Amino acid sequence: MDWRKTFAKFKYHYDISASFLGLINFFLLSITASVPIQNFLITRLKINLDQFLIVGILCAILIIVFLLFGFALDSIFQYWENMSTIQNQKNPQISEILENTRKILRRRK
Repeated sequence: MDWRKTFAKFKYHYDISASFLGLINFFLLSITASVPIQNFLITRLKINLDQFLIVGILCAILIIVFLLFGFALDSIFQYWENMSTIQNQKNPQISEILENTRKILRRRK
């Protein structure tokens, strides 16, 4: 296998795992930050919440924000459609197939 294809394969696997590692990292960070948040809520707002409830609320907020951001990227910016167009333009095999298909369609008219 060509080193470029090997690099692309590893980069592909990295990109897939990196999205989940961000979620795991935030989960661990919210566990670490839950005690100071709990202390802040007790001293300032007189609200007593369990540490695991704070972690759950933070993670739920994160997931909702991710979903809203993904929805905005999809519906407002048409991110995947534009990304696929750019990838297809940079892929010589796809460009050749598209060009040949257009030639066939022009001949049929």
